[in-house]
Amino acid sequence: SRFVCYEPGDRREQELRQVYLGFLEHLAGVLRCAAAAGAIRAIDPQLAAFMLSEMMNGCLRRRLVGLAEDTPPEADAQAVIDLFLHGVRGINPERNGQ
Repeated sequence: SRFVCYEPGDRREQELRQVYLGFLEHLAGVLRCAAAAGAIRAIDPQLAAFMLSEMMNGCLRRRLVGLAEDTPPEADAQAVIDLFLHGVRGINPERNGQ
């Protein structure tokens, strides 16, 4: 929430927000290239970057509150990738043998 509702005169918050927005723009650029190459469907890259970032944050929050103690971080990363690329519909060509 600090990235959204920052105090305009607070230099530290402004710099942190710029770093965060730079990260999102980098991520959007990667998604833009992936869409241009046909690796993912066409989607607003900025929106997709925000969504992917929030998915990653959700995994981190889950760990911080102690709900993922028995799960390796790599499993979380794979879950984010799977959910981001395949959604929740259960249509995953790798799992369904298609």
